[in-house]
Amino acid sequence: MDSQNVGRARGGIPAALSRIRANSLFLGINHDILFPTVEQKYLAGQVEGAVYLELDSIYGHDGFLLEYDQLTTAIRSFYSSTKLKRRMA
Repeated sequence: MDSQNVGRARGGIPAALSRIRANSLFLGINHDILFPTVEQKYLAGQVEGAVYLELDSIYGHDGFLLEYDQLTTAIRSFYSSTKLKRRMA
């Protein structure tokens, strides 16, 4: 996972992320030391119209497995807002 580079052969990370046109949700977990929230915020900031949400979890990176109520709420909220945007477009 440390060798993954979305920008490799795509003109760099900002150039690669700027090509994303999908509705995008980036989730950070406030105690995740494997994927710190600063990284998720950066990614969200590079994708036009992206949404960043943060989960509160004492379980660090494993929070995405254990905080399913928060995760479900975040995904449902995102889905509802993007579904509404698609209808209006």
